[in-house]
Parts: sequence; structure tokens; C-alpha cells
Amino acid sequence: MMKLNKILSYWALLVLTIILGCENKSKKDVDDLAPIYKEYNTDKVRLNDLDSIERQLNDYENIKIIELGDKESEQINASSIIDTCWYVALETKEESLFGKVDKILIEDDLIFILDEDGTKSIFIFDMNGKFISKINKHGRGPDEYSAIRDFTLDSENRQVIVFDDFLAKLFYYRYDGTFVKTEKTFFRFREFSKLGSNTYYYLGSADNKHYPFLEENFIVKQNKGKFIETAIENPQYKFIRLEAQNQVQVSGNHLSFAIPVMDNHIYNIVGENVVPSFKLDFGDGTIKPSDLNKKYQTKIMDAVKEDKKCLFAGMHCETNKTLYFRYIEKGVFMNCYFNKKSGNLKIIKNTIPDLSSIMTPVESPAYAIYDEDVFVSLIDPQLITMNKDYVNHESSNKTKKLKSLVNSVKNTDNVVLCFHKLKDF
Repeated sequence: MMKLNKILSYWALLVLTIILGCENKSKKDVDDLAPIYKEYNTDKVRLNDLDSIERQLNDYENIKIIELGDKESEQINASSIIDTCWYVALETKEESLFGKVDKILIEDDLIFILDEDGTKSIFIFDMNGKFISKINKHGRGPDEYSAIRDFTLDSENRQVIVFDDFLAKLFYYRYDGTFVKTEKTFFRFREFSKLGSNTYYYLGSADNKHYPFLEENFIVKQNKGKFIETAIENPQYKFIRLEAQNQVQVSGNHLSFAIPVMDNHIYNIVGENVVPSFKLDFGDGTIKPSDLNKKYQTKIMDAVKEDKKCLFAGMHCETNKTLYFRYIEKGVFMNCYFNKKSGNLKIIKNTIPDLSSIMTPVESPAYAIYDEDVFVSLIDPQLITMNKDYVNHESSNKTKKLKSLVNSVKNTDNVVLCFHKLKDF
């Protein structure tokens, strides 16, 4: 079982590559670049054939600007910000043990955990942590994927949709792991989510040089197969590849996504419009186009630390009341909670633990949203066992559930999920 710092390092890892340009390629050149896509006619889909969603930049007067340039992080008592907190230990046995967490989705009172590289599987647990089933179809058969880039859920049909970017296919499985069908994709993407009858694809820095004219950053596919193209252009950082979670986030009936590095905006899909909802203003710490030299292509972490810049890689979660986001300043992760109503901001580097939240979840990254108002974080089982003696020596009624948890969890177990709802601040 990996320690939490290793788990967190995976999502925070920034893998940087120079993406080779392929402007003005002939159809033969395009076919040579992407043999997997040869069955697609590159003249079949052109941007000007797609309906454009208005970007609604004129809505900028409604955007919330979060000023971070001169803000200091704080050390707080966990109970001063946490209203409710509970833990779910994910059952650990041979068939349910995973290495790391790449993505969490919660739907239909089920918890879905993606372990992208270790087991190449999606694990399904109930809300008490009991193991239900898993999608483990790695192989070369017609119902098997070679790799998992991302996954989403079709709750209406109770299906898990897996994207294999190597084979350029979507694989559909029922919750019990039964294979349903495959579907080809004509482009690659970093993340995707299904919301209602629409599927949303975030291209980001995905390699689409087989389609050199595909310059947009977000695509919507309607239920009947029609594609709609957004008006969000690829940002200037396209030669930098960012491996980060939660650039796309679904909560309740709305979807948000972030364009990291220089744009530093968080957008919401509202009807058929892409609306900028939040702008992170790092002041002098903002990365500018003139900063993107070779150093940023190869050693971006060292570069932002040396230049005293702030790096937002897109990780965020949004509840009805609060926006959570994470950025790096001077090599340190800052976990931020922004109250959408009051405009108050909490920048948390560390917390003082207390019995109401001994595992201090607010200084851990939020991976998912539950029931529209609750953040979900990961707790390393070793952190839990470290607090075993402390919790067992307390006689407060508040520690009954904690005692049961610390006495049942082993260092080698799966991670424990922490569900926490914040107070108004």
C-alpha cells in the first residue's frame, strides 16, 4: 500500500513534453501520424461543420476574482472550519486492493476508484466501504482495454465508460463488470464526463496531431451523436503537458473545468454556454507568456520556485457553497476554500488537529464531491494508526467512531475516505 505522500505525488506530478506541431499536413501525412485513426476520413468532421457554443466573454462582469497575490496561508484548528466529518474505510482483501487513487466518482450510493497504472482497474465499493465489484479487463481481447486514460459514469444505464487513448476507444461496462460495447473516438482527450444526455470532452494537452485543425479545448457530444464545439481555444502553454486531476468536475447538475498555468480561470457549463465563473489572480506570481522559456518546458517545478511564480494545475472541486482549489507557491501546496456567498477565502497550509477531525482533511486535496455539499479526501492508513494511542486514551463520546476506525485499520490497508462538510465562514 502506498503512503499518502506517494499517492498525492501522482496527481501533482507534472510531466512535461514538447508537443510537435503538425500544421498544414496533407491527408497522407495525417494518416501516417495516426494509423489507429485511418478508418476515419479526416474530411468527415471539420470545425466549421460544428455548431459553436458562445463563450460568453461578455459575462466577465459576473466573474468572481479571487485575489491570492498578497494572501498568507494560515494554521487553523480543524474544528473551526469543519462542520461534519466522517470516515469510510474501503474494504481490503486480495481482489479489492489497489495501489493508488487517480480518480473518485460517487454515484447511486456507490464509490468508484480508478487505479490507472497499478492494477489498471476501477474498483466499486458501497457507502460503507464494502467491496462490490471491479472493472478489470486489461488485455487484447475485443472487450478489453490496453490502458485507462479516464472514466466516467452513465448513471441512467448504470454503466462505467472507460477511455483507452492508445486504442482510441470507449469501452462500456455494467457496474458488475459485464462488457456492453465499444465505440471509436476520432480525437484524444485528457478527461471526460457525462452529464444528462451530453458527454463533455476536455482535450487539454492531449495529442491530436492526426487532426491538425482541431484547435479547440472542449467538445460536447449530444446523445444522438452530434458534436458541438466550444469556443475555448488551446492556450499558449500547449507545449507543456500537465498531468493533474480534477481539471473537469461534475457536481449535481452542473459541470466545471479549469484551464491551468496562465489562464487560471474556472469555467462552468451553463445551458449551452461556457461561462467563466472564477479567476485566480496571483498578482506578480502569475505565469506570463514571456516566462514560458525552455526551463518551463523541462523543469517547471524548479522554474516556478526560482521565479517566485504560482502554479495552478487545474485541480478544483465546487460544492453549492464553496469552491476548493489547489496551487503551488514556493514549492508548497496551498489548499484553498473560497466561500461563494461571503467572498471569504481560507488558504490552508496545515491545521491543528483535534478530536472532531483528527486526520485534518482540509489540508489534504479534495478529490470529489458527495451530495453536492460534502468534500471527499483521502487519508493514509498509516496516519490513522499513528493516532491510535491518542484516540484510545480519550474517553469522550466523540471518539467512539474514531476508536472503532483506528483499531480496525492496518498500515497495509486501502486508503480511508474522509467526507467533510464545511461551516460557513
